[in-house]
Amino acid sequence: MEKDATLLPLPKKHLSDIAAEALLSYIDDMKKAGKMKLPPEIELARALGVSRTTIRRTLSDMENRGIVLRLHGKGTFINPNENRLRLNFASSQPFISLIESCGYKASQKMFGFIKSAPSIMQQSQLHLSEDDEIITISKVYLADKSPAAISITSFPQKLFTSEITTKKANLPAYLLLQKHAGIICKREETTISSIPTSDTKAYTNGETVLNSLAVLELDTTAYSDQNEPVYLSKQFIDTNYLQFHLLRSLDVY
Repeated sequence: MEKDATLLPLPKKHLSDIAAEALLSYIDDMKKAGKMKLPPEIELARALGVSRTTIRRTLSDMENRGIVLRLHGKGTFINPNENRLRLNFASSQPFISLIESCGYKASQKMFGFIKSAPSIMQQSQLHLSEDDEIITISKVYLADKSPAAISITSFPQKLFTSEITTKKANLPAYLLLQKHAGIICKREETTISSIPTSDTKAYTNGETVLNSLAVLELDTTAYSDQNEPVYLSKQFIDTNYLQFHLLRSLDVY
């Protein structure tokens, strides 16, 4: 068998993920029927054959993502403004999907593919030694052919079961790991800042790629389903193209 033909484990789905998929499909059907109020938790649990705890956890996640509203003493309702929350900070999505959801034609270009020794910071954050090697992939994402975002992502080389080529590197980070390392990414920890666009030149070979005066900077560490750090990502976003929304609840008693 050739090296590139390596078989990898299929991703395992948790019961809560399966319940979420079923509820999202059910909510789509409700919207088409013009209904807004979901059945009580106990009825949803019985219909899906899962525990009420699983349903409660799934609905809480959907509330955080702005899909449903949970009103004390009244029940759970589909958020009527859900379609306006096109980009939600609570949910990580590939830039191609984000750009398309904002109504643009999306494309990407790779401008960097480097293998190198890890920096001291990378060694610490990715649990590497100085003898390990990292792969750093740099891309620009276009909205109607205009630069909208930049991503620079670094992976430990030792995670992969086959040689990573520039063709494979075109995949989103989570999918690259899933397909070529058998690793499932489950969560990200991200720090968000606003910086002058000129500061991004340090990551783009001295060129100004994004055209706005300031951009959002997202510094991210991604973790596997084993809670191990699997990649570092630095993203720069032009909010003229990608505007995020955040639905926040107020704990008022």
